[in-house]
Amino acid sequence: MNNMIVEAAIIFEGITYRGKRHLDCVRQIERETGAFYRTNDGREGFLDQSGVFHDRYEAAKIAYQCGQIKNPTDRLISSQIQ
Repeated sequence: MNNMIVEAAIIFEGITYRGKRHLDCVRQIERETGAFYRTNDGREGFLDQSGVFHDRYEAAKIAYQCGQIKNPTDRLISSQIQ
């Protein structure tokens, strides 16, 4: 069984930014780098309990298998994880 998804993450310029929601990650990127973040600038996904990064598609599968979301979905969004 996979580890549960625990938080949103964005990999931007080789650094992983973490937060409850992806918007938290975006704000952190902009605050720390001074860059204006656009969706395609980094890899958006999630971290599991072991700190492993998963893209939105793989994270959706894991969250469903672990019972974190009730219905299968192609792409996980941070508001679906409590």
